[in-house]
Amino acid sequence: MQYTNVLLRDWKAWKALGVRSISAPNGYHTSASLDTAMAIGGYASAMDPAEPVVVHMVRNPNQPGLSRKDQNRAGRADMLATPFETIEREIRAQLQRMLGAGGFDARRDILAITVNRWPHGYAYTYDTLGDPDMPDAQRPHVIGRRPLGRIAIANADAGAAAFTNVAIDEAERAVQECLVSRGLT
Repeated sequence: MQYTNVLLRDWKAWKALGVRSISAPNGYHTSASLDTAMAIGGYASAMDPAEPVVVHMVRNPNQPGLSRKDQNRAGRADMLATPFETIEREIRAQLQRMLGAGGFDARRDILAITVNRWPHGYAYTYDTLGDPDMPDAQRPHVIGRRPLGRIAIANADAGAAAFTNVAIDEAERAVQECLVSRGLT
């Protein structure tokens, strides 16, 4: 997964086109959206189209036709092999195509770009259609979280789901394993 943030001089082109979010299923990034409008405490996001704004873009370099695991591997290889210059060129070209009709000029309007590449992705959640069915004790995430002496493993990967509540549940399990191994329960 790749999250990109692009600081724009203003969001006049978005206003002119009447959009806040754009989906591009076949684009380099599959979505682009303006920062969520909000006012919390002393912070207020850009409410006037003449103000600078952050655009959030998402890219998942998947390859349809491959199994999910093979797509993950291919996407990881793509992200690690792609230089920032290529990513920047794709961002500028895509935003120009999306917003040009509204007066956007990538050379003038893009002030900064931040690219967050997560080649490791999220914790792998099993695919009930493509992954083999096996007893829980044989699943890689269960084997990988087995205690190592006084060390217990806790994270979302240990629960095979990329959610905060899973990470918390796994932390509780790991603490209990440590307590049991020391005879404290």
